[in-house]
Amino acid sequence: RISSSLSKRDTISVCGVILDCVESLIGSYSAKDLGRTLFALSELQASRVSLLQQISSQAIKLVDSLDQEDVSLICWSMARFGMLHTRMIRTLYRHCDRYKLVEVMTPNQVAQMMWSAAMLSS
Repeated sequence: RISSSLSKRDTISVCGVILDCVESLIGSYSAKDLGRTLFALSELQASRVSLLQQISSQAIKLVDSLDQEDVSLICWSMARFGMLHTRMIRTLYRHCDRYKLVEVMTPNQVAQMMWSAAMLSS
């Protein structure tokens, strides 16, 4: 029988496998991979504090490779998790300022940055 959705148990199982996979590969991720992966995890609402910390550390390492899309996705996704990694956020904001990324962001990306700042400061 074909079903249009997974059971809660199956969803939890699949998310566990995904998190294990991401944790094992995170060190090889590009800047683009980080933003997209974090976005997908936030949509699934699947996370582990240790994985979010690894992603934050990798974002700091790759900061010079991050474009405006990557920065806005990372900030927005971390805010959805309520995960304030102060060093990473400060590094990303400085990167935005240094390279004037906000000037080339789409209105949606600017909104993501504003929303994440509001969520992480409350």
